[in-house]
Amino acid sequence: MSKSRSQWLFRLRTLAAVASLLAVAAPVLSQAAEVPPASTIKLGINGKLKVGSWTPIQVELPAPAEEGAQVVAVTTDFENNLLETPLVAASPTHWSGLVQVGRLEGPVRVILRNKGSESAVGEVQVTPEGEASPASFRQDTEFWGVLGSTARFADAANEWTASLRANRGRTVPSAAVAMTLTWDDLPEQIEAWDALDVLVVSGDAFAAPASKSETLRRWVERGGRALFLLGSSTDRYTQSAMGSWSPIVAAATVNVVSLDMIKARVRRSAPLLLGLRRSVPAAHLPGTPEGTLPGPAVLSKPYGFGLVTAFAFDFEQPPLSTWESQTSLLQQLTLSSMAGSGRGARDSELASTGVTDLASQMASGLDHFDDVRRASFRGVMAWTALWVLILFPLDYLVVHKVLKRPHLTWLTLPLLIAAATLIAARSARAANTAPLTLNQIDLIDFTPARSTARVRSWMTFYSGETTRYDVAATSPVAGPAGLAWSAKPEEGLRGLYRQGGINFGAPSFETTADHTRLEELPVRLWSSYSVAAEANRDLGGQPPMFESVLSESEAGRLRGEIRHHLSGPLNDWIVLYKNFLYHPVPARGELAVGEWASGGSWRPDFDGQSTLVKGYLQGARQFLAPGKGKDLKMKEVQLEVATYDASEFDPNRLIRFLSFHQAAGGSAYTGLANAPLAKLDLSRMLDIGPDKGIDCAVVIGRLETPAMNYEINGAAVKPAGSWTFVRGILPVQTK
Repeated sequence: MSKSRSQWLFRLRTLAAVASLLAVAAPVLSQAAEVPPASTIKLGINGKLKVGSWTPIQVELPAPAEEGAQVVAVTTDFENNLLETPLVAASPTHWSGLVQVGRLEGPVRVILRNKGSESAVGEVQVTPEGEASPASFRQDTEFWGVLGSTARFADAANEWTASLRANRGRTVPSAAVAMTLTWDDLPEQIEAWDALDVLVVSGDAFAAPASKSETLRRWVERGGRALFLLGSSTDRYTQSAMGSWSPIVAAATVNVVSLDMIKARVRRSAPLLLGLRRSVPAAHLPGTPEGTLPGPAVLSKPYGFGLVTAFAFDFEQPPLSTWESQTSLLQQLTLSSMAGSGRGARDSELASTGVTDLASQMASGLDHFDDVRRASFRGVMAWTALWVLILFPLDYLVVHKVLKRPHLTWLTLPLLIAAATLIAARSARAANTAPLTLNQIDLIDFTPARSTARVRSWMTFYSGETTRYDVAATSPVAGPAGLAWSAKPEEGLRGLYRQGGINFGAPSFETTADHTRLEELPVRLWSSYSVAAEANRDLGGQPPMFESVLSESEAGRLRGEIRHHLSGPLNDWIVLYKNFLYHPVPARGELAVGEWASGGSWRPDFDGQSTLVKGYLQGARQFLAPGKGKDLKMKEVQLEVATYDASEFDPNRLIRFLSFHQAAGGSAYTGLANAPLAKLDLSRMLDIGPDKGIDCAVVIGRLETPAMNYEINGAAVKPAGSWTFVRGILPVQTK
């Protein structure tokens, strides 16, 4: 009886314990069953981004955010600091903005702040050239955006990458990435478009929303390249908003019965035949007839600082749609004149110096301050070796010859090391102590057709203490500027492509939603930080920066008159048209070239001297040298070209090479790539040939006053080094 009662009590206690556990677990299980849906985070254009470039981000919350709440994106900069960027609400659930991603791999977090509390919204993992979104790419990878076309652009990009990897190894980054897009995939902010290198438009995509057509126009004007595939869509193009601003006018649609002019553009082309009584539609473009076309098959014309290319055909029907050599032709149509030659610079002998790109050369030059007398890396190693060679023999002499007590080395050696350390510390303090100072390079771009000014500035400031800074910038030409951090496109320390590391305890700083301020920016003792600023303004109603009446002579030379209305005199100016460069010469009786006063005129054919672009930029000179062999007594003319020194910092020469890198010989001459600042290269404005409709000249010169004023911690900082350049696109009346 007692045994059965004990069993009954045991079962009762067990049931009670289970009931208690269920009662405790019920709320937890209920909460687990009621987990809210996850937020959606989209990063990049079509899930792809370039490290260091402005990148669009969109966040869709599962529930509306409360009034006063703020959604913030957290990324890293080139120093592994955490940058917090507040997003803008299009609705209580949809937030968007622009961020910079400073590493090829790593997380991008989104948080929600409300009433002093903070909660995680979500996180995405960025992977280098990953299959899943978001995928990051280097600055020298071209992004091709394709709208409305079924042409095999993706295959063309992959084949280009495969050919490079076959020659240079499988670790070579992607040469290009093609993205099939719709207009909805492109963000409203034009800065996010700057990661794109080419935008291809065809078919239904010509019916773009008015806002996107205007953004496309502005993007091309800023240096972008638009490729219009016409063919059966010619009428759509001419009736579209793009056709109204494009510099290329298509007269009509014509039917072509032969495609020999297309086949001739590709070496070792596959057959491209039309059947009997068959024809394909093509656009009648202005220019020299090509084959059975009444005009050229391809026509390129500059627009602002960018380029518009029209292809008379499309790829929507046979035989072009099924042509085996289609990808080779697409590579010709999409590749910039700057691509390719600069991609091998990383393997050059300059790679060991940490300078493989023109942008790195600029950054290194701006990071040099006259008041800071830092020893080089080799100097530090030499001093270290010298101390080792001095300290140990000195200690030996003291304890063995002077004190004659070798056991005292346990006391004398630490004292000598401490003394050496103290001397080194005082020397470092004397060499590195300097007030807050900065160096900057400013560039003003002016487009007379639209009377718009774009001011860009690259600045590096030096801090003599470990502290935090608030940074803002305003241009006297274009108003308040947007700010972004700036880094070298390198794999070493503080480079965009460095390998990831531990990021525990990294300091954070903030930017405003409109990116006009950097707040609480942490800078370490005796260190520097680099930022880039940009401001834009429509100068309508104001006197244009440049006025010109220019035409082309029968000999193909530039003639006419140019006036400028800048804030001060222009120095070191040059004018380039096609393959000729016009530069000032000293007035009669003078040894030096004077200034070009504001309001004054300059005539390239009378006041200047012309020379070939490439020879002038390379510093080529001719000289007489003794002959060889049988002609030993005869003199022969030889050409000498100045060597390009990547360790030199000459802002005037550097800006000229950034502006005309390809025209100066490209990477074959400089040994450097030009990736992050490739859109500064205006060499395409000078190209001549059947595919080019060049009807503009380029003027570039130097001003004495800064075009960007920086405030640090609320106070204006006078630059220690300041170089301001201005460029203008001038229309030319051609024959």
